[in-house]
Amino acid sequence: MNRQGNQLFLSARFTEAIEYARQHHTEFRKGTAIPYMAHLLGVAALVMGEAGGRVRVTEDMVIAALLHDVVEDHGGMTRLQEVEQRFGVNVARMVKGLSDSFAESQQPKDEWKKRKSEYIERLRSEPDDVLLISAADKLYNARAILDDFKEIGEAIWERFKRGADQQLWYFDELLAIYLSRPPNRIVNDLKLVLRQLAAQIAEPRTDSSFETPSASTAMKICPKPVRWKEIYETLARRCSEQGISTAPPKPLILAGWAYSNDVEKADRWKETVIWAERNGFSELTSIEPDDWYSVGEPSSYEVGPLGGAMQQPR
Repeated sequence: MNRQGNQLFLSARFTEAIEYARQHHTEFRKGTAIPYMAHLLGVAALVMGEAGGRVRVTEDMVIAALLHDVVEDHGGMTRLQEVEQRFGVNVARMVKGLSDSFAESQQPKDEWKKRKSEYIERLRSEPDDVLLISAADKLYNARAILDDFKEIGEAIWERFKRGADQQLWYFDELLAIYLSRPPNRIVNDLKLVLRQLAAQIAEPRTDSSFETPSASTAMKICPKPVRWKEIYETLARRCSEQGISTAPPKPLILAGWAYSNDVEKADRWKETVIWAERNGFSELTSIEPDDWYSVGEPSSYEVGPLGGAMQQPR
């Protein structure tokens, strides 16, 4: 596809929309310390990334992406009228098509399933510009859920009004609508992410609140290079023997220098241990005290990509 045609140009209206969104969205993403603006800017970026595609992306669409939650979360119909006054009829049309509630600030929203079902039905008749923004919104959300699910497991659903089954139902219903329109990269990516999320949910988990040994022993960071090498090689061999297609996360120590910062070491060790736990290799997570690096202890090894440890020159 030639993506050079129909170039997108942004004016001061775009900057005004960012400030308008910032003023109204002072909240944070559910259960996180992430400003809600990260979501709005992320959705707008996904929409802008489709410039030159089958659906012509306009500045009005980007502005609607920035403001897609302002009506349902901050003021209902009164806010929609203000959006129309500030940004025009076309932006207001799209924001309305992207909203599942029009309750005023002091009014309770309808029950979750009722709102979502009605939104699904309305979306079927919305034009392609609204569907593209809606798909970008859902792709951003699905990616965030998948990333957090990998970290905290089933606890992710405590952030939402409904659990995994209902959330996947909602995503699947929307995806079917998106797929009925001209294809684009956003919808293709959403399809892949939802497939990955469903697979993660279906995968048995030994303990969704698992913590690494370094969390229970504050002075420990990660195993020393030779132990790292042994752990990874054993995991890889067991994967091959048992026909497990997913490779274990490669410990940082096998990918480069051993003296990277403590937080990075602990995070990569956590990835490896959690992977081992999920795949039934819990016996590999037991490390002798002398095989650990401690907090503040200088590392003195470089380990190559194949795990060959050697003394670091001083």
